Amino acid sequence: MEQNEFDEKIKYAQNIINILQTKLNESVAQSVQFEATTIKLKEDIEKLTEENEKLKQEPIDGNSNQAEEE
Repeated sequence: MEQNEFDEKIKYAQNIINILQTKLNESVAQSVQFEATTIKLKEDIEKLTEENEKLKQEPIDGNSNQAEEE
């Protein structure tokens, strides 16, 4: 095998490695974004659940705005 052919094969392999690395980096970044979104949504659910529980426990005052809304 000539040096030129060998160099071409090395260059081709390096291109494949670079493409794979780029795709991997994109995939990891997307996974991180999904995880951050999931954590944020879980926190929002917990907060809304707590607020809902507080509202269930509060007595409704006939003079409050809440009584007017219901």
